[in-house]
Formats: sequence, structure tokens, C-alpha cells
Amino acid sequence: MEAMIILFRGSGIGFVILLLAWIIQNHKYTSAGRFLALTLIGILGYLIAPVVEPGWLLHISVFFASLIPPFFWIFTRALVNDSPVPTLSNKVLIPTLLIYQVLVFSSYINTSVTQFLSASATEWLYYASAVLKLGFLAHALLSVITQWRNDLVESRRTFRLLLMIVSSTYIVAIVLVELYLQGHVGSPELEAINALFISLIIGCFTIWCLLINPSGLLGDITTHYRMLNQKESVTNCLASQTQTPTIQSIPFASSAIGTNEKEKLTLPRADQIDIDTLSRVMEVEQAYIQSDLTIGRLAERVGIPEHRLRKLVNQYLGYRNYNDYVNKFRIEEAARRLKEPDYARIPILTIAFEVGFSSIAPFNRSFRARYGTSPSIYRNQPQPPSKKMSIVSEKS
Repeated sequence: MEAMIILFRGSGIGFVILLLAWIIQNHKYTSAGRFLALTLIGILGYLIAPVVEPGWLLHISVFFASLIPPFFWIFTRALVNDSPVPTLSNKVLIPTLLIYQVLVFSSYINTSVTQFLSASATEWLYYASAVLKLGFLAHALLSVITQWRNDLVESRRTFRLLLMIVSSTYIVAIVLVELYLQGHVGSPELEAINALFISLIIGCFTIWCLLINPSGLLGDITTHYRMLNQKESVTNCLASQTQTPTIQSIPFASSAIGTNEKEKLTLPRADQIDIDTLSRVMEVEQAYIQSDLTIGRLAERVGIPEHRLRKLVNQYLGYRNYNDYVNKFRIEEAARRLKEPDYARIPILTIAFEVGFSSIAPFNRSFRARYGTSPSIYRNQPQPPSKKMSIVSEKS
């Protein structure tokens, strides 16, 4: 039985190392990739801890293993939102992680914190750390379930959902078993089953990411950033096409499907009609001011199936997340109102609600991400003179 445990743990360690090398090579510049790497380092510590002698290596292994839940939570948040940072203020996140780490690490190792506590206090410390672990994992699982429909990349939606549910559910199961054991070592059979399941999950994950679909989880990062750089020019091209209906198709750089940047494709007429309709619904009818505008409801207003809307917004407009696409219109409208004299006395919170946001925090994050400053500072910045005023001043 001990040989089987070592075999399963060894294979799991090997798969983790392969995944870490793949992430470092391909996704080290993305937030989701970095926190996935930190999660894998935690799993590596979890696999190593039971087989090392007491000492500094054991302490380091336990330290990183105890950080699996918060790292996995941050990774999940960055993944489902395609955002560079977790959607939680650092003023809340950092103290929470510090308190969590003190509780968890103290419950495993007899540090100076637990030396002055009674047995009952130490037991409650252990329970508190377990509750925090479950809280991180429950919120991560909830984020995956509630946000997976906003993922516009069809090739990764199902895989992401399946992977996140399986991973988070199994981590929850481990936490519950540890809570039941209350710090005691489980039976060899339980250890073997645990090591086997971890090895199988990591192994399937590794095979999928390295061999079957390398862009299925974190996406094609090079393509993604090219798409972001091009989406404004593509949108302008589409807008100009609506003014010249005699043209039958629109040339654009199709980095979304992996072609060379110099290669050009033409937008099929059917796709062009649907994108024109989508532009009218969003820009003229201002559908984005509806705070509960889901992708299904937008597809109904455009008159196309939901999967087709995903394809249009992702492949032709360059967005990977539905919320990013809708919030782009909301933020631009908010920025216009912040500079309009008629809205000078309107509170920023009211403007945020009127353009479609349901709370102020997502509005502030989206606004800062697009304009590099807060809405209040943006409102108070002097507006540059228009070209017409400049021409008049030059003539005078």
C-alpha cells in the first residue's frame, strides 16, 4: 500500500511540474496563469508534505498547501471574468488572506500562536480555518456557475465549467475529510485513494492542456492581446460600412481564428447584417442601459440564437467575455455624461445606475480599466478644446 501511495503521489508531482513548465512558457504574463501556477505549487506542497521529514521543507510544503483555497479562488475569479485582478478591493483581500493564513498555518503547526491557547481554543482555531477554506471554495464554485455563460469562447466554456466544478468539489471533499479527522492521519487506504484521485485529475488536466486543447483553459494569449488591440479598428470599420451599404463585405484581420496578422478575410454578408443589427440595438436603442441584459436577452433583441451572438462578439469584435462587451458601451456613455454640462449636478452613482450598472464597485473598476482614472477625477479634468474652437481661434 505504501508503494502505491508513493507511485500515485509521484505521478501527481510529475504532472504538476509539467503544468508549471507549460504555464511559465505560455501564460506567465496573465493573472489567471500566475495564480494557477501558485495553486499548483500549493498542490505540490500538499503532495510532498506527507512524505518528507519534519523540518523546514515540511513547513514550506504545509505553508503553500494551506494557500490552495485562496489561490484557487483568485485564479477562478480572474479566469471567469477575464480580468487581471480579482474583483475585490486589496483593502479587503490582503487582510483576509493574512488572517486566513495565520489561522490555517497555526492550526497545522505548533507555533507561538497555539502555545498559549487551550485545547478547546486550538480546536476552534482549526474549525475557523476550515470555515474560511470552505468559504473561498464555495465562492469560487458560485462564480464559475453564475459566470460561465458570459464566456464567449465556445471551445473553452464547457471544459472550464467541468474542470472548475470537479476541482473545487474535490478540494471541498478534502477539507471536509480533514475536518472530520481533526488533524489526525487517515488510513493508508484513504491516503492511497486521495493520491490516486489527485493524480487522475491533474493528469487529465495536463493531457488536455498540453496535447488536446492548449487554449481551452487560459486561451490563446497572443491572439487575445492582438484581438484587444484590433477591436476598436474593427468596430470603426463596421461603423463606416453602415454608411456605405453598397459594399458587400468588410475586410478585417482575423486574429481570432489564428490567421497571420497580414492575412485578410471578408466578413460574410449574413454576419455583416447581424453585426449591423447588433450595433443598432446597442448604439441606437441603447440596450445596455438594461441592468439585467443577459446574453440570452440580447440575442432575443437582435433576433439570433445565443451561440451565434457569442461567435459574432468573440470572433469579429474581439471580446472573450460578454460583460466586457456590454460594459464598454456603458462606460463610454457614462464618460460622455460626466463631461456634459447638463449632468454636472448629477451624482456619479446615479449616472452609473442610469447607464446599466447595478452597483458602484463594478462601475468604478470598469471605468478605471478603460480610462486609467476614477470617474470623479475624470469629471473634474478640463476638457480639451474642440477642433472647431481651435480653427476659430487661429482665424482671429
